Amino acid sequence: MRKFLLAIMCIVFICIDIACKDKLSCKRQYRGPGISELLETIAEQEKRVKSGDESPTKLALSYQKLAEKYLESRMWDASIETFNKALALGRDNPLVHYSLGVAYANKAKEGKTQVDVEKAEFHYRKAIELNPSYSSAIYGLAIFLFYVKEDKEEGIRMLESLVANKKGMYRERMALGRLYFDSEKYATALAHYQSLCADLDAARDNPLIVEYRTACRDNIQKLMEFISQKGNEK
Repeated sequence: MRKFLLAIMCIVFICIDIACKDKLSCKRQYRGPGISELLETIAEQEKRVKSGDESPTKLALSYQKLAEKYLESRMWDASIETFNKALALGRDNPLVHYSLGVAYANKAKEGKTQVDVEKAEFHYRKAIELNPSYSSAIYGLAIFLFYVKEDKEEGIRMLESLVANKKGMYRERMALGRLYFDSEKYATALAHYQSLCADLDAARDNPLIVEYRTACRDNIQKLMEFISQKGNEK
């Protein structure tokens, strides 16, 4: 049994951070009215839409905002139901599909039903289809494939492609090192972290860079100890 875990600096599954693989979330948070206020607004908008006094466009946006609040509160079912209402009213955009991927991914992680797994993958891929450069969706799908669907090689390939020639993607590169480690590619993980650490050392100082440097150096030390220990056990 491993005696340590490498830092991954908040892997994002979902819009949530599977922060250290514990949840699939996103840093993005909707700012604005709370759930109660949005429900009141939606009730009024539904009346106006039904009477023909207003198009469903604003109602669809309100549903999306409400779904975001449910997602932040880890209310997966309510979030999914509400995002689907937004979709039905025309909010068919990458963000909605990405957020649905996040919600289904978290449901799949907790209950691991095949239906939730399939829907999570569908919505992540739909978000990427609508916006091929949507890095958060690509990242989320890669983490989802690796940890939930257990398609480790595809998850790694997807994340490798995302960070290729993009030195500034420090969070994603930290996560890729963890994926190498969790797939028992220890030498690859060590070389990856060493390369990342060199780039972080060359980066301009700010609190986040300092945090990444510390985590990366710690991972290198732990990996070297781990590899040495495994060698001694042979």
